[in-house]
Amino acid sequence: SQHVLHRDYSDHCPILLKTDMVDWGPRPFRVMDYWLKNNQYQALVKQVWCGDQQPGWGSIVLKNKLKNLKSSLKKWSFENGDINKNKVEQLKQQLHQFDTLAQDRTLGEDEVKTMKSIQQELWEVSLAHESILRQKSRIKWLKEGDSNTAFF
Repeated sequence: SQHVLHRDYSDHCPILLKTDMVDWGPRPFRVMDYWLKNNQYQALVKQVWCGDQQPGWGSIVLKNKLKNLKSSLKKWSFENGDINKNKVEQLKQQLHQFDTLAQDRTLGEDEVKTMKSIQQELWEVSLAHESILRQKSRIKWLKEGDSNTAFF
């Protein structure tokens, strides 16, 4: 369905298009770059790959090992690998609370350690989030391509 909105400053009227939910199938599985720096990820890959002993032809064994690794990584990423804006905002809020406390009084030794660990975690989460955005933009560019390739 469609709905025409009122124009405000422009001589154009915005149009809202509503469609039924389209099922595009399962999302393709991609390994995110920031996972490679995670020790849990490395241990999981080693555990799944070495622990999966299968008899058979080399190519069949490889296919089955990759399939098992993919399912394990999907589960792991769902449980541990989610970096979102809420996590960044939550850490910033915690850091802000410590900054406010530091303005009112001198922080104790434990509070300083906690504040430094929050700063470190915020740094790591921000780098991971940046890596996700960079990787997603690269995927989008590869998918859509460069419209002016003849120019370059």
